Amino acid sequence: MFAIGVIQANGGEESKALVGISGLGHILITAGIIIYTATINKALKTSPVK
Repeated sequence: MFAIGVIQANGGEESKALVGISGLGHILITAGIIIYTATINKALKTSPVK
C-alpha cells in the first residue's frame, strides 16, 4: 500500500499486480479491524462489572 501511494503521489503509472497486492492489504486490514472489534466487544460483555 505504501509503494502504490508513493507511485501515485509522484504521478507514475502503477501496475495491475501492485494494485492487486494493495487491495489484498486493504482487505486484510479491514478483516483485522473487524476481528479486533469483535474481540473487544466480547471481552467487555464477559468482564465483571464493579
